[in-house]
Amino acid sequence: MPGGHGREDLRRGAAEVAPVVRPPHPWLPLTVGAATALLVVLRVATRPELFDRVWAEDGAVFLHDAQQAGAVSIGMEYAGYGHLVPRLLALGASALPMATVPVYVVVAVALTLGLLAWFAAAAAGSLTGSRLAMVVAGTSFALAPALHDEVIGNLANLQWFLLAAASWALSTSASRLRWGAALVAGLAAATTPLVALLLPAALLLHGQRLLRLPAAWGAAVGLAWQLAVMTLGSSSRREPPARLGEIRSPWSSLLDHVDGSPGDSLLAVTLLTSLLITVGVALVRHRDSRRLQLSLLLSVAVLGVFMTVYSGRLHGRYVAALLLLALVAVSCALPRLSRPLTALLSIPLLCAVVLAFPPSDYRAEGPSWRLELESVAVSCRAGDPPPPIQLSPAGWGSMPARCEP
Repeated sequence: MPGGHGREDLRRGAAEVAPVVRPPHPWLPLTVGAATALLVVLRVATRPELFDRVWAEDGAVFLHDAQQAGAVSIGMEYAGYGHLVPRLLALGASALPMATVPVYVVVAVALTLGLLAWFAAAAAGSLTGSRLAMVVAGTSFALAPALHDEVIGNLANLQWFLLAAASWALSTSASRLRWGAALVAGLAAATTPLVALLLPAALLLHGQRLLRLPAAWGAAVGLAWQLAVMTLGSSSRREPPARLGEIRSPWSSLLDHVDGSPGDSLLAVTLLTSLLITVGVALVRHRDSRRLQLSLLLSVAVLGVFMTVYSGRLHGRYVAALLLLALVAVSCALPRLSRPLTALLSIPLLCAVVLAFPPSDYRAEGPSWRLELESVAVSCRAGDPPPPIQLSPAGWGSMPARCEP
């Protein structure tokens, strides 16, 4: 890190492209973080059966590896890369009675998202000085419409929230957030290598000053961890089977997942249009934030192109990731709009939030974890080998069972 004068130069230079302002209320980010954690639990609670389901990768990969390998599992590769944060949380689950795993996962995810929302709200405050921006930035981690399908309430999909948090970390240059930004960017990069796709946007925003931001160095450390896991780490042997569906156009997939009602595209189109208008107006009317908005849009574009080319379609989790990144740009743009325009453009977003608040039927699929454990217990009492524990969604595989003392 540079000395005192270097840090002052960094703040002064960064202010030219991403102004740093004093947040309107120092306690607001903490309040937003706590509210977000509560909203995650409430959103899951609208489908109570989710407290009795374990997502496929959560059980077959993260929990199983933690039970078998202990702390060594954090360096294991799955699906081609490392998953640091889910594996750390799975270590906690492995130390608890199996019956508590579904509830533990929901609570652990809610607390993690609350912490990320706390940071995102603080970063939004440093960039805009707006209470509205802080609230939208933080609560998006709980309320984004596309989260309802497969993303909310499991360990495997925490990477998409971390990706959005990394976007905030690489955008702010506030000195009071520098170490938090470095930690968030590092954990995000150690959980998903897609953080590397955010670096071109960060370079557009900060230029050569990017090399002096702690968040950039945190991301570099996380990506170095990924490289080590990819090349040196052992592989998880418990991969749930791929579930292939109809290959459809990215636009059709997007319409299905944004509004929570497949086939009804009107609200989805309205929502996307309002998001584009929000950012577009900010770009045209406020030159001081133009580079910030362009950099955030670049993040969405680069990630969207990569996901479409890589997978052939935009799955629900990818749409959720793109929407979370888009809401970073929207959070920074809303305070720069007039109040009537803000109210008008907020209507479709609020409608989508309400309609997609309950998790989907797909998210709640699968056998009861409690009943699966009862079946294992019966076999263990009879002295028979326990059957594999079936996981959620239905047909996504199982994990080996063991008799608990």
